[in-house]
Amino acid sequence: MVSRKHGETVWEHPADGPWRAITRTADSVTYYPRQPNRHPRFELTLPSGTVLIDDLHAGLVLRHEYYGSFDWDLLVPKGKPLGDRATMKRQLCRATWFRLSFQERYDQSDRPASARLRFVEQFLGQELIRTQEVDAELHPPTAARDILRS
Repeated sequence: MVSRKHGETVWEHPADGPWRAITRTADSVTYYPRQPNRHPRFELTLPSGTVLIDDLHAGLVLRHEYYGSFDWDLLVPKGKPLGDRATMKRQLCRATWFRLSFQERYDQSDRPASARLRFVEQFLGQELIRTQEVDAELHPPTAARDILRS
């Protein structure tokens, strides 16, 4: 196996096995498959050690939504999700914004089986202010984006 360090990212290139490359950072690992038609597998490790997985082939999706406000007592976002432009504007203006991370699971027929809010991050501009792990199931189990917009 060949290993190189680029900044805080370590790249590994296994000689054999299912992965052509693996990247590691302090809190995440990305596996790049040898088959060109497969998507990479991404694993994010939360401070508690819980691992969130984004792997389409395993039916697991890690989805991030961005909001301008969040109720820490009820553990729910307030208002509609922010778009890319609104999120970037809040970053540049040093305004408060939130990133919510959802772990979604899909069944064999690609229908949502469960969706859980797992992690909330509060930012002031680009500075991380607060984080909290959450384990809140969304009912009914449909895509997080559809639940929060209703």
